[in-house]
Amino acid sequence: MDTSLPLRENAEEALRLQNARLAALHQVALGLTSTLDLSEVLQRVVEMAQTLSASAHAHIFLYDSERDELNLAASHWSADQRNVPLQPRRTGITHSVALSGAPEFIEDLSDHPAYAHAPPDTRPGALACLPLVKADHILGTLNLGYWEPHPFDADTRSFLDLMARQAAIAIETARLHADAIEKARLERELQVARGLQTSLIPRETPRVAGWDFAALWQPAHVVSGDFYDFVPLHDAPGLGIVIADVSDKGMPAALFMALARSTIRASITSACCPADCVTHANRVLCADAGTGMFVTMCYAQLNPATGELVYVNAGHNPPLLVRQDRWQLTELARTGMVLGVDDTHSYEQRTLQLDPGDFVVFYTDGVTDAANLMEQEFGKERLRQVVLSKRGASAVDIIAALRRAVDEFVGSTPPFDDVTAVVVKRL
Repeated sequence: MDTSLPLRENAEEALRLQNARLAALHQVALGLTSTLDLSEVLQRVVEMAQTLSASAHAHIFLYDSERDELNLAASHWSADQRNVPLQPRRTGITHSVALSGAPEFIEDLSDHPAYAHAPPDTRPGALACLPLVKADHILGTLNLGYWEPHPFDADTRSFLDLMARQAAIAIETARLHADAIEKARLERELQVARGLQTSLIPRETPRVAGWDFAALWQPAHVVSGDFYDFVPLHDAPGLGIVIADVSDKGMPAALFMALARSTIRASITSACCPADCVTHANRVLCADAGTGMFVTMCYAQLNPATGELVYVNAGHNPPLLVRQDRWQLTELARTGMVLGVDDTHSYEQRTLQLDPGDFVVFYTDGVTDAANLMEQEFGKERLRQVVLSKRGASAVDIIAALRRAVDEFVGSTPPFDDVTAVVVKRL
């Protein structure tokens, strides 16, 4: 009797099964890489996994690192049954696999404590819970459920593990693609926002006989929370000068910057009392500042014929007044609190006279707070030195010297805050 025949048949059957599984894995790889849409990839994974594993149902739970929880991302059932799988418990099998990165193959769950309280119609008879791992990073789990007890031999476990690895690669690729698309969309929106915001900044400085103006607006990022403005006054010969800094950064600050600019402009269309203008702007901003944001601002009203400058400093960095005949600086102190916090606050105004050669430097805290690689700040003293060293220069040259000094001090350190400055000089 030839006893080698059954052995040969068993070996051939094992080889056929191995080849079939390799072919199946190849089809899985082809099927999962034919699309980069994450929802399609997830659905294909559970459909292929359910079919190839001959399970009753397959589910993918993705890990949310921010909330530290697993959430159902895709499901597929072998028949018409659509029982919703239980949300993974932190003490359950799914969470354990996600934490350890080691698969679990449970051939009979009838007495397993993890399912002791599960309703009978949702309780599987067997379970394969496979981690979805990419470069030691847990993406989630692939769960394969059977209604009856089911064996998992060594070859089956290896096959399911390889299938999960293929699935993890496809899911991570699709997620990265989705992230890239979302990032590109946000970049486009930021560029549009930057263009709109740039349109709100004066394209050129005023041309007024006997006066010299220059400005610097250097956002740290795509959009800015700083702004400056020159506002012609309609019912009297005069010019309004505004510099402001919103409390936040990024898109929220940019949106609030646009609101603050339009509100302030609408409040100073005439040469009325600057303190009243700022008080009105503050009331309007308080009504709209529901996000807790605020803005510091210095508003100055210049009479070019007389050289009189009336200003209100609403919690802003004190501008520097430089007298041509003196080697000293005077700070234009604050005359009220920031805008957008207290709608009952009233502002004071102060008046000074600019004589020929005198000038005022308005700036935001991005100038003095600019830091280098040693985390040292540019500071007020360096600002004062630059301004005094250019006492006899034009407004453009003063701004250029300030920008150059800040850039040289910061060096290769990425900018942290917007840098804005305005110089008003009497010739």
